[in-house]
Amino acid sequence: MRQSNGHGQPGVQRKRHQCQRPGGGNVRPHHIALTNNTAHDCGGAGISAIESDYVTVENNTVYNNSWYTIFGTSGISFLNSWNYDTNADTPKMIIRNNICYGNGCSSNG
Repeated sequence: MRQSNGHGQPGVQRKRHQCQRPGGGNVRPHHIALTNNTAHDCGGAGISAIESDYVTVENNTVYNNSWYTIFGTSGISFLNSWNYDTNADTPKMIIRNNICYGNGCSSNG
């Protein structure tokens, strides 16, 4: 998982939480829990999982994200999920008990 300053309006303290493949290598993230975070005022997604499997996003507060992006993100975003295994009986991508508000995508972003 990577936590970094987001993009958007200058002078605003921003944090986003993201898990993705490190450096484009063959290792993909799996069995990740993003819990009890606050993600706000990011230009793109507040919380995102890219090319990941078995991801739980739970008990987070996510607000005022995705206003300055061309990528169609949202407050919580998953992109290009993949299958770590052949399990088709268990929920693997879980988003629950989060508080999300004020997230959007600017049409001129």
